Amino acid sequence: MRSDRTHCPKRSGTHRDACTSPTSATSRTSRTSRAAPRDQGVWQHTVAMLDAEPVVCRPVIPYTRRAPIVRVLEISSELTITVSWNDAMGGNYGAQIWRIRRANHPGVCALTGETIDVGDFVYRPLFGDVPPLNVDAMILAEPIRAMRESSSRELEPAL
Repeated sequence: MRSDRTHCPKRSGTHRDACTSPTSATSRTSRTSRAAPRDQGVWQHTVAMLDAEPVVCRPVIPYTRRAPIVRVLEISSELTITVSWNDAMGGNYGAQIWRIRRANHPGVCALTGETIDVGDFVYRPLFGDVPPLNVDAMILAEPIRAMRESSSRELEPAL
């Protein structure tokens, strides 16, 4: 019994189809011609893309960090506040406790955007063993004091 394949030194593996006889090639062609026209369109598109010119890429626009969304949820005492911190790059903390202290480096208030100088009273996040991603964030104490005073006046009974 004789095979319809011709002799080919590269017969093993992926080169098997390259070594078929003309009769096998026609049967292979008829098999692909029975494929759906949509499939042939995809294949023709793929082959055309192999010869296509390279695509020119747009320049990368650097990421500009947006300010986090900061809300004071509660003024717990004169020393601590509860803050909601939402930042795509700095994490989300639904109820984070912050404590008042003096700023040991300059910065920007996360609540008001005002400049913070060394020595200003600020609130900073409290943490245990693992510092949060917003560990360097600060909120000036003055706006919190003003909020506390305005809310205490609202709660005083009118005489």
